[in-house]
Amino acid sequence: MNSWWLSRLSCAVILVTGAAGGFGLLSAQALAKVGHTVYASMRATTGQNAPRVAEVGAWAKSQSVEMRLVELDVSPGASVEGRKQLGRFLASRLE
Repeated sequence: MNSWWLSRLSCAVILVTGAAGGFGLLSAQALAKVGHTVYASMRATTGQNAPRVAEVGAWAKSQSVEMRLVELDVSPGASVEGRKQLGRFLASRLE
């Protein structure tokens, strides 16, 4: 992945949804590798995605990057609680 444009951003705190795999995971890893603090979110971190949480956490540690794993469901069918979670997360980053 060409990370030229990623490195041109100033160091930022970034929320990436869908970080359990695919483009979400690739994006989170690329952003973390160029020095951003990444909140990598996924659903069911203590359930079906628990093995993925361990894998991504181990990757972040081995790369010495700032990647924090958070549980967050922002899918269209997500509960009201998921939307509240997102609101609280975003508000906490603005303080």
